[in-house]
Parts: sequence; structure tokens; C-alpha cells
Amino acid sequence: VCLGLFLSMIDSSIVATSLYTIGTELDTLASVNWVALAYTLAYLGCAVAFARASDVVGRRNAFVAAYVLFFACSLACGCAQNLRQLIAFRSLQGIGGSGMSTQSSCSWSYMLTMRRPLFSYHDHSTRKVP
Repeated sequence: VCLGLFLSMIDSSIVATSLYTIGTELDTLASVNWVALAYTLAYLGCAVAFARASDVVGRRNAFVAAYVLFFACSLACGCAQNLRQLIAFRSLQGIGGSGMSTQSSCSWSYMLTMRRPLFSYHDHSTRKVP
């Protein structure tokens, strides 16, 4: 769960720092910003949809699907031959990253609420206060 959250968070910052190099390699500096924008738009647009999908198919299945989609599209981004392919794969990768981030947050909140709190504000013990 932590690895998926880490990968989805660090992915956008890694690509943002290498946009100039990507633009010079593909000879399209004018529209290279769409590489980062496609990921961000897909990431933000699919967060609620993935949260709802986890209610239908289960948290584990939704997380595994998001992880596989993110990993497969990361490989596809590395094999992209032109900017259009890279933008398409980055948008699909953003959907997977959104699912990993959403499911990590849901899983952490579920795991933390299962445990009894260490300290309680409403402690009804029988201690007498002097």
C-alpha cells in the first residue's frame, strides 16, 4: 500500500523535472507540457470513480487493478515512439495512479479505525482526582 502511494506521488514530480529532455528527444518542445497535464487531469478526474469502484468490487481488487494499470502504462510510456503515444499512456497511467492513491488512503483509514484508541477524551475511569 505504501509503495503504491509513493509511486503515484513521485511520478508527477519526476516527469515534471524531465519535460525539457523529453521535448528535445521527441522534437516537440511546444506541446510537451501535455505529458504532465494528461497525468494530472486523469489523476484528479478519476479519484472519485475509483473510490466508488472499490465499494463495488472491493478494496483489494481495485488496488490490484490500479497497480497493474499504473505499471503497464509506465512500461508503455517508456516504449512510446512519439508525443501522442506518450500523452495517451500518461493519461492511462494517471488513472492507475489515482486508483493507487485513493485506495491507499481508504485502506489506511480503514486499518487505523479498526484499532482501539490508545487515549480517549471520554475516559470514564474510577480514578479520583485530588
